[in-house]
Amino acid sequence: MITEYSLLYMATASFHLAGLSTIFLLQRYRIL
Repeated sequence: MITEYSLLYMATASFHLAGLSTIFLLQRYRIL
């Protein structure tokens, strides 16, 4: 149970981090 919750949290954090990285790269490319 705690393992599933931890895995879900890690997946959500990873997805969120990837989204922020993509947005940052897109904005940087637009500025350039």
